Amino acid sequence: MRSAMALIITATVGCTSTEERQNQPWATDPVAQNRLSVSALEDTQGMTFHELVDHVRSFIHDNSRHPVEPSPYGTQDVEIYAEAMNAFVEDGGVAPILYCGHRARLLMSVLHRAGVQSRLVNLLTNGAAPGTVEGHVFLETLSPDSGLWEIVDADFDLFYSDGHKRLSLRDIIALPTTNYGPCRADVCGWTLSASTPDEFTVDYMYSRNFYVV
Repeated sequence: MRSAMALIITATVGCTSTEERQNQPWATDPVAQNRLSVSALEDTQGMTFHELVDHVRSFIHDNSRHPVEPSPYGTQDVEIYAEAMNAFVEDGGVAPILYCGHRARLLMSVLHRAGVQSRLVNLLTNGAAPGTVEGHVFLETLSPDSGLWEIVDADFDLFYSDGHKRLSLRDIIALPTTNYGPCRADVCGWTLSASTPDEFTVDYMYSRNFYVV
């Protein structure tokens, strides 16, 4: 169990300040991101809000890898790793190595083009070894139906639910972990297995540790 947690929520879509706009993934000439969005949003017309978000989340996850070896991409170089994903989507080969921060930023970029309001969430917690810090990055999207924020995690390819509704970070901090769990499609629970065999974890107890203060 981790003994402490800190969170930073940044880059909410719709912010108007110059500084905030510059921190958004699409602030520079987004040629690669635009092309990736075309692929990710293909055949999404008529989808409900949650169907669209789930589709794009899984698209970003399934067209990248998160093994134990380091990613060659800086998290701010969104155009560079967007182009790497484009190359894999269009030509095949080996999927790019992307960590949670990369995947969250690509997801945010594509959802922005689909008209979905989102914000980037950075979590930090004490590491297993003394004096170390561990982190995780995902999005919260604003549901147009409920007006509530909901976690969307492209790294683990999941959202969180209490069995009745999708949850925000605020929700899961307030709830005991027995009252909610990670979900993918119609399957929920802390025993949910990694969606691809090369993922760096086989269960979600890792992410669960971030929410136990």
